[in-house]
Amino acid sequence: MPVVWARVGGPIVVLLSISSAHAVIHAYSTLLPLIYPLALTELHFSVFALGIMVAVANLSGGFLQLGAGLVTRVIRR
Repeated sequence: MPVVWARVGGPIVVLLSISSAHAVIHAYSTLLPLIYPLALTELHFSVFALGIMVAVANLSGGFLQLGAGLVTRVIRR
């Protein structure tokens, strides 16, 4: 009797991985403002430095999502 292996992958796995990454980015951007007052006072950040920190975090998250979307078009599901 041959052994049948379950197939891992396919559109459902891709959808779940991209959706999970998207959810993590939203959670990160929602919880990050809670540390803004701490960063301004304890770490002695300026408002400009805080803006740069937020911009870099948002850009990196967006580029990660873009890269994941492009990879799913190149790598066969």
